[in-house]
Amino acid sequence: MIKKALFLTLFSIALISCESESFDTTTTSGTEVTIDDQVSTICVEPKGLSTEDVTNETVNVIWEQDAIYKEQSWEVRYQKLDDNIAKNDEPIVGEEGNILNVGSNNVEIKKLESRTTYNVYVRSRCNLDTYSEWAGPIQITTL
Repeated sequence: MIKKALFLTLFSIALISCESESFDTTTTSGTEVTIDDQVSTICVEPKGLSTEDVTNETVNVIWEQDAIYKEQSWEVRYQKLDDNIAKNDEPIVGEEGNILNVGSNNVEIKKLESRTTYNVYVRSRCNLDTYSEWAGPIQITTL
């Protein structure tokens, strides 16, 4: 009986000490780690952006699909190159460009003007509201 009472007392003390123990979640090295039950979504910028088969009104744009994340859709934006957008690293949103939503890592852009230079950008779409940074621009000039 004494052994049983001793066991119950020690067990109760252990439970009480576990309940009141606090955990320090402050960071000391500048790196913060959070563990939760959410899946982390990383949206990777397309790599290897290039063009092929340029004609007077079409061009094929291709890029590499990421081997790990395997994005399922992309946005492709193309804009005529002029003095206002010649040096932008990202496309200008508005009437200056056109957006294509594609489900493969290549697209044929049609109805371009002949002897015209365009900037082309591509970004990955990882879910409804998550996009990668824009890849590009690459410049193409139609024939």
